[in-house]
Amino acid sequence: MNAIFANLTLVIAVLAVMAFVALHPWTFRYPWVVRTLMVVATGSVLGILTYFTLWIPSISLEFSATVNTAEQEPGVVIGGINWLPAYGLVRIDIRNGSNFDVSSLDIVVKVDQPVTAAGQLTNMTGVSIEPHDLPIIDPQWFHPGGRRVAIPIVALATERGYRVRSSIVPRHGSISVVIATVAPNDGAAKNDRDNLLKISFIDGRSVWFAHEKHSGAVFASRPTIRNIVITGQYEVNDREHTVSEQLHVVADPLELLPLSSGLTGIFWSEDKR
Repeated sequence: MNAIFANLTLVIAVLAVMAFVALHPWTFRYPWVVRTLMVVATGSVLGILTYFTLWIPSISLEFSATVNTAEQEPGVVIGGINWLPAYGLVRIDIRNGSNFDVSSLDIVVKVDQPVTAAGQLTNMTGVSIEPHDLPIIDPQWFHPGGRRVAIPIVALATERGYRVRSSIVPRHGSISVVIATVAPNDGAAKNDRDNLLKISFIDGRSVWFAHEKHSGAVFASRPTIRNIVITGQYEVNDREHTVSEQLHVVADPLELLPLSSGLTGIFWSEDKR
């Protein structure tokens, strides 16, 4: 039951009780002025009680994102990620501007380019960020004579999104997530360890795997982001709210900012549920 339906149910219940009081035979023993005052008093008391105990506030989590394609300094760590020159930087900000705590946040963030890693820029406890719906595979080399040797691989990049969960987003608090986007190099590799294994799914999205000791030549140039999709849910006072947002590039500040800034787009949206 969402917040709007729950609050509407409360209003109908209060009106039903007021109608019951107004139409009950016991109240007809009194003059109409007294009956009216009784109905108004009943509605006022019930209204105050439900507002402070059962009424669900309208909460809107705000989602915004910035994209930075500037090359980062070698060896820099951003959000717990050891940054490489081939990474594109996407920052997602989740803000609770209300006077109520948000709990059980569970969303999936998908960008229109493969993602190799994600981390938290803020220091909020109880936050987990992990690849969404990542397949588990176990490739092996088969040698003559039946000998099998496991191939040590890692998930290199995914288009299936990253799942962000948080036990709480406190009132007037925020969570900032950094996402590293890449362009996997699907061309022929110079050595076997740089060959990529690509798995495509029926929804058109793919996941890339690589040898854990690849040379780094598995990435092409930094990609350009144009779309970000956020779906999921969160709770306020044990009531579930859904999130379904699509963030688009709406500005190109390169004409206004120094080229060294590397800022290529600003996104924003507000989930009004």
